[in-house]
Order: sequence, then C-alpha cells, then structure tokens
Amino acid sequence: MLINEADVVEYNGKTIRPSVNFMYILLNKPKNTITTTADERGRDSVLDLVNEAKKERLYPVGRLDRMTTGLLILTNDGDLTQRLAHPSNEVKKIYKAELDRNISGKDLERISDGIVRKMV
Repeated sequence: MLINEADVVEYNGKTIRPSVNFMYILLNKPKNTITTTADERGRDSVLDLVNEAKKERLYPVGRLDRMTTGLLILTNDGDLTQRLAHPSNEVKKIYKAELDRNISGKDLERISDGIVRKMV
C-alpha cells in the first residue's frame, strides 16, 4: 500500500513521520561530466555540479555517457529510482542523437536489430 503525504500513519498510538526529506533535481548534464557518485580518476561528476544545492545524499537515476548531454534525475528517493531504472518496470526512454556524418545502411540495420553494449 502506498502512503500519500496527506495520510496519517500511526503505530502503537504514535504518529509516524517520514525520516527522509526527499529531494529531486532535474539536471541538464553537460558533456565531459560523469554520471557516478565518485570517480577514482578525479573527473567532474554530476554531483559536483549540485554540491552547493544538496542537503541530502543524492544518486543519479540511470546513466549517461561522459560525452552525452541530456536530462538526468538526481534524487535520494530509492523507490522512485527503482521504478524508473529497473528493466523489469519497462519504463520507456527516448534518446535523440546528432551525428557528425550520414548514417549508413549497416548502422540502421544494427539499430533496428537492437544494440547491446557489453561492459568491459
């Protein structure tokens, strides 16, 4: 059962209040910024961009490659992160790509067949 903000939850006669203040930041991720919470190489991370604004420990929802720009959600809401990012929830994502050359027929075939990226 989901509990809404207006609901009153009691346990053993005492009102229970959430212990976490949820924070949601929509960030237009710039190029050359990584989408991780920490980097052993010292590269700029999306969390570095919001360091001054955050009071809670935030996590990126999903990932964008270092040189990719686009909308990214940063939050401390684990339930939302799970609902948006876990493949079993089948949340559709839309990507727009701009290329520096014309796309080939072979490239179109690979895209229509589906591209699986192997992590190394």
